[in-house]
This record gives sequence, structure tokens and C-alpha cells, in this order.
Amino acid sequence: MDLVRLVFDRLSAAGLPDAETRAAIYADCRAEVVSMYSDPVQREKELGKLEKVIRRQEMQALYEEGLHGN
Repeated sequence: MDLVRLVFDRLSAAGLPDAETRAAIYADCRAEVVSMYSDPVQREKELGKLEKVIRRQEMQALYEEGLHGN
């Protein structure tokens, strides 16, 4: 599964989401990953990858908010 695409597509569909909306989107992405993997080891591995994607995206969002003065 392309976790970057999963997060990016949902954020893009939301337009310019605020922090609360982004947090809800991230929670939905986590839930989707959990539902996809029945093996606990694989699930934790994929959730770890997802957290890295989320951290990068959140840093980008904070940077962009700083540029726009939000």
C-alpha cells in the first residue's frame, strides 16, 4: 500500500485542512491501515511507516501555515 498516496489524497480532497481536520484525516488513515492487516507484526510495521508519513506531512503543513500567516 502506498501510504504517502493514502494520506496525500485525503488531505488534497479536504482542500486546506486546519489542524483539527488533519488530525481526523490521520486517524482515519490509521484506522484503515489497522483494518488492512490482521497480522499484528505487519500491522505495527505499517503503522510505523504511516507515522513517518504523517510526521513529514504535518511538518509541511506547519511550514505552509507559517508562510501564509495562519
